Amino acid sequence: ALPDEIPMHVVDDSGQAVATQTKVLGRWLDGSVKWNLLSFLADVRGGEAATYTVEFGRGVKRQPVKATLEAVRDDQGVRLSTGSLRVRVDTHGQLVTPSGEPCPTVLVDAKGKRYTTGQSRATLTIEESGPIRAVVKAVTDLTAEDGAKSFRVETRVMAYKGAAMVRVLHTFIVTRPE
Repeated sequence: ALPDEIPMHVVDDSGQAVATQTKVLGRWLDGSVKWNLLSFLADVRGGEAATYTVEFGRGVKRQPVKATLEAVRDDQGVRLSTGSLRVRVDTHGQLVTPSGEPCPTVLVDAKGKRYTTGQSRATLTIEESGPIRAVVKAVTDLTAEDGAKSFRVETRVMAYKGAAMVRVLHTFIVTRPE
């Protein structure tokens, strides 16, 4: 178990500190850290290998990271800027490309009925907004044009400092008995 004040970071195979973002995911009953997520940007060429090591303890000094990653809420949703890419998660929970095109999540049932994220409002949460990684969670119902609902979907959009891409994860939740 780690107390909160124990710093952690990652070093590369030459011993140089790598910019690291940490997030406590779980705690023991005494409040000490049980699970800690470390995010860092690995710099490895295709076909090559690299070794990264986690260091922790009172002698570890975390390197400051220049903040070029932004997750900003506004009346149109959440804007994500990595320094290389600008996208948005709109009020329906859809990723909107730099050209302004929404990317809806679509479900078609066995009878051909189409359900999308574009029909209902999402609950948006900025789960992480650090210097290395930002995560936006959108929770919404997949809804047909007639208002019928299918699954609920939790979408997480993850943006990384300097990256010209985002990662999108979907969790589908059954909210009806049939």
